[in-house]
Amino acid sequence: MTIFTTGDGGHTWTRSQPVPALPEEGAFAASNSSLATGRGRQIFFGTGGRGAARVHRSADGGKTWTVTSTPVRSDNSSAGIFSLAFSDARHGIAVGGDYAKDKETTGNIAVTADGGKTWTAPANSPGGFRSAVTFVRALKIWLATGTSGSDLSIDHGKTWKRFDNGSYNALAVSGRAIFAVGAKGAIARFQP
Repeated sequence: MTIFTTGDGGHTWTRSQPVPALPEEGAFAASNSSLATGRGRQIFFGTGGRGAARVHRSADGGKTWTVTSTPVRSDNSSAGIFSLAFSDARHGIAVGGDYAKDKETTGNIAVTADGGKTWTAPANSPGGFRSAVTFVRALKIWLATGTSGSDLSIDHGKTWKRFDNGSYNALAVSGRAIFAVGAKGAIARFQP
């Protein structure tokens, strides 16, 4: 993995010590949310590919990294973590699965309650591959979306309820306004 960091708002960039990648491991950029920032100088990013669905975590702004395996599936080059988000310093969710098998619910989510040190699979998962996840602070809910539908959770990802079958790739939140975008210019607004 190649990592660049900045300490001056993006005017100059420094290459960090590379994060060791496993064979066939990479990062997916489809939803523009495979990288997340936490409190202070925390940075997280998820990976995928055959044999690796891991979360890379830095507590010092990208200078050093630790890597944790997740239960997200990594049985194909089209599988892995596609999106990460945190609601607070402890609670985070990683979603993905296999975009080539978007209706399969196996291995499409991992949750953390310890700031990303460990990741587990909840008993209930979203209804298929999910390319984006976000926490809506104003509503205290989690939303996940993908090409086979969208789900919500009110308990930090332990349980999920499908609310839409549309095909979307990314989410954006501003206060109580939540938007999803998809193929062929599809735009949807979530109405709580």
